[in-house]
Amino acid sequence: MVERFKGRNSGIVNQARFDSTAELESPLRNYLKIYNNIPQRALKHQTSIQVLKKWPLEKSGLYVKQVYIQAAHAI
Repeated sequence: MVERFKGRNSGIVNQARFDSTAELESPLRNYLKIYNNIPQRALKHQTSIQVLKKWPLEKSGLYVKQVYIQAAHAI
């Protein structure tokens, strides 16, 4: 999934000139919010968020903390 994200957001980076990483951070964060809520064929047409929420239930021995969406990242 990381490679796909990098490929899709390269358009954002190439469309404009950013003078600092701080200027680039906001568009990338916005794109990440959108990307995480798009169903992915590789994830059986589920969103990244849906898959992450199911993992603790399916693989209970791997996780100690519960996955949740932070208010700042909710759309």
